[in-house]
Amino acid sequence: KFRGDYAIKHFNCEEKHMESRRCSACQTNKIAHANFLKEFGKFMEEYKKTGPTSNLVLRLQSVLCKWLDDHISKVDAKLKDTAH
Repeated sequence: KFRGDYAIKHFNCEEKHMESRRCSACQTNKIAHANFLKEFGKFMEEYKKTGPTSNLVLRLQSVLCKWLDDHISKVDAKLKDTAH
């Protein structure tokens, strides 16, 4: 629960910052965040039903690594273009 709550707060803060800076990736970022939270929610539902199975943990690790690599380096990085 904490990680989900943290992600929501972080995403909201980041989205507001991108909006205030008129970042070109703002809408793409919002959509990506919504998709990530939806996928994370599915993992949480599975976790509630099955517990931390090896399969679940490995799939979650894969999704998180891909997110960190793709989203942060390609979408979030566009925010630097708005720095003054």
